[in-house]
Amino acid sequence: MSFPRRLAAVALTASFLLGVAACGSSGASDSSSDDKATTTAADGGSGDATTTAADSGSGDTAQGTGKVTLADGEAPADKTFTFTSDGGFDPTSLEVNVGELFTVKNGGDGVNAVKFGDSSDTYTITGGLIESFTIDAPGTYTMTEDLTSKTATITVTA
Repeated sequence: MSFPRRLAAVALTASFLLGVAACGSSGASDSSSDDKATTTAADGGSGDATTTAADSGSGDTAQGTGKVTLADGEAPADKTFTFTSDGGFDPTSLEVNVGELFTVKNGGDGVNAVKFGDSSDTYTITGGLIESFTIDAPGTYTMTEDLTSKTATITVTA
């Protein structure tokens, strides 16, 4: 294969992969299955977007057992995680009340994906976009950036 054709093939493949990554959830209108674990519109599911932390816990008794639910709106700055340039979170921990909105923000131009607990289901957040969530039960919840495996902790109080 000639260099120009190879370059075109690489560019086409990269465009396709970026397009697939952008199909993850980027707003509250994404759908998911009625299963206990979160799925996004890219998975082709339907129903409400929730994750049951009990399904994704590691057996740690401090692990929260409530549902993490995708929600509309944007939380105040003190209830917002922002991705760092290395794919981590700033801050690395946050405290919210049961049902209180918290936001995960991608202030850069990359693509990040978060999951809760050990769930394999993720929420994709592309550059400049946000995802907001609520949790319906007290406890400690771990949020992981799917590509870098960096974590943040959400402590939910009654």
